[in-house]
Amino acid sequence: MQARHGNRLSADMVADVTSRLTAGGRRARLFAAFALLSTSLLLSPPGATAAPLPFGATQAMSAADRMRIETESMAVLDAFLASFNARDPVAHAATYHFPHFRLARGSMNSWPTAADAESAHKQVFKQLPSTGWARSQWLSRDIIAISDQKVHVNTHFQRLRADGSIIGVYNSLYILIRQDGRWGIKMRSSFL
Repeated sequence: MQARHGNRLSADMVADVTSRLTAGGRRARLFAAFALLSTSLLLSPPGATAAPLPFGATQAMSAADRMRIETESMAVLDAFLASFNARDPVAHAATYHFPHFRLARGSMNSWPTAADAESAHKQVFKQLPSTGWARSQWLSRDIIAISDQKVHVNTHFQRLRADGSIIGVYNSLYILIRQDGRWGIKMRSSFL
């Protein structure tokens, strides 16, 4: 693949992802679609104002609207991590929009409903303590694209043991959308 030029994807990148979208099974198509979305946004310099990004990633808005959307989005991420640390699958699933998707460890997972996410997280919350995990905390959260309906947040977080020692430090991309009158996390891509 060639590098992106300005705010446009190269023809080689589009051809590669298009071939992946039309080949393979459902997971391969989901992975390719998420890769195209992530690549198109992560390779854009913050605040880029040249040609529009694919998918309308950045939208002109007032400073007050931007501040409100940023505050509401960060509140969802705060609730996400607080419910994760509390090992509360119901409150955790309430931070999502469904179907919800997560790309991690080379695999795309999806939860069609809140009940599916709750069930999966009950298992996660049972297994995580065996790794020494006691809690997680944000190190940074940077909004890299924003509109009145969608926000992309590049995050950096760590998992900690009960004594405060670090298990690991990780990066993730969170995609939040406004749906049914509220912000929620629609997709995540994590490097774990």
